[in-house]
Amino acid sequence: MNMKFNEEGSKRSSLTNSKEGLAREYENMVQNMEEEIRNHVRAEQQLKLLVESIKLKLEDANKDLEDEKSKVQSLEQVPSYIH
Repeated sequence: MNMKFNEEGSKRSSLTNSKEGLAREYENMVQNMEEEIRNHVRAEQQLKLLVESIKLKLEDANKDLEDEKSKVQSLEQVPSYIH
């Protein structure tokens, strides 16, 4: 009878260890996924900043282009005898 009790205790201990091991493994998987999500969010934020920066540069370049076009038009209106 003592032997049977030890076997059952061993089985319970194995199951407990197995459950604890699975719980630790699950927790590690969750932590890894959370880290991966944080990395994706960080990358998304950086890309948004990059896009905003490029949009601002494009707006500046378009403004400069319009200014240059305006200068060309002004020069084209100068009478030819001044050239």
